[in-house]
Amino acid sequence: EDWNVIRGQIVVYVLLSIIMVSYFAHVDFIENMTVIDTIPGGRHIHCCCQEFKKLNEIESHESQLILSPFVKTFFILILHVLGALSPLWERFICRKKMLMGLMIVGIPASVIVIFSHHDPIREEMSGFLLNLSSLMMITFSTLSEMLPYEMRFLAPYSFIFAASISSTAAALHFRIDFNTTNLGVCCVVFNVLGLILVRFFVKDDLPHEYSKLC
Repeated sequence: EDWNVIRGQIVVYVLLSIIMVSYFAHVDFIENMTVIDTIPGGRHIHCCCQEFKKLNEIESHESQLILSPFVKTFFILILHVLGALSPLWERFICRKKMLMGLMIVGIPASVIVIFSHHDPIREEMSGFLLNLSSLMMITFSTLSEMLPYEMRFLAPYSFIFAASISSTAAALHFRIDFNTTNLGVCCVVFNVLGLILVRFFVKDDLPHEYSKLC
């Protein structure tokens, strides 16, 4: 019975990883397409290819989702501070409460994305909050401490699996029709689904459940 609980929790955490990687998948897709720049303005004279309008549309969203150097530096600094101070607060805040808090932060940040409309301040604010909540969520949903020692090699594979699904969904999203409003709506839905999963299916101390079996 205890092993069934742990298996169920692993499935839940993989689903949470897929949900939280989704935002990063969209940002990475835009960043990669912008860097590659497969169809530059000055094509070869004998090239018969038509300029890919969708690529231009994708590149137009770069300033909306990619953090500025200053905000990115501040973001990295905040992560290092939280990591350094983690021994002081992690013992008082259980995993479940932390996950719920991150999901709750992600919901208003996603709403800000919907109404950003090329407002630099709103774009930077929503991007900072979504990056922070998503990255910390991915950190807390790792499987490395939940699996037996001989199976912990599966932890990075679960993240690769989640990232591949989210990247495929992001590519299809851009192929069909992408704008920041749609992304904000998707992020709201993802965070609400994640909040439901955490509230009703995540156990407080999963590593402690495993320790009972050892």
